[in-house]
Amino acid sequence: EFYDNHAYNSNHSVWWEQRRGPCAASFFNASALALPFWCRFFQCLAVYKQTRQPKNLWNALKYATAFPLIYTGHLEKQHPATYKHIFILCAIIQSTATFTWDILMDWTLFKPRTGGLLCGLFDFFTFRDSLLLPQQ
Repeated sequence: EFYDNHAYNSNHSVWWEQRRGPCAASFFNASALALPFWCRFFQCLAVYKQTRQPKNLWNALKYATAFPLIYTGHLEKQHPATYKHIFILCAIIQSTATFTWDILMDWTLFKPRTGGLLCGLFDFFTFRDSLLLPQQ
């Protein structure tokens, strides 16, 4: 039983594609994968409209980098030889954008601070500015 569970967990994507191939390869599946990114993209644009802070446009751009990755991933499943390199390039761009945003903006690791552990690097009370918008 352990072996069966381990094999199932380690090969879940293979299992899913074998049993749900038409669904996993459909454009609907790619669109469903993109839906959370579309929601966050439009949320960032809405916040920008209210605040006019350019960082919200950069955040929207970060979420927009997911769309080429998702849709080229769908195309790469249909035509692996044609879209493999484009898919890899999209993955590198999306991963780099997300990682950079997380380090610089969400975690503010390179923001100058004083106090806290390691010269403010781990000042747990100032890791991020307020997440709430002021009510208008």
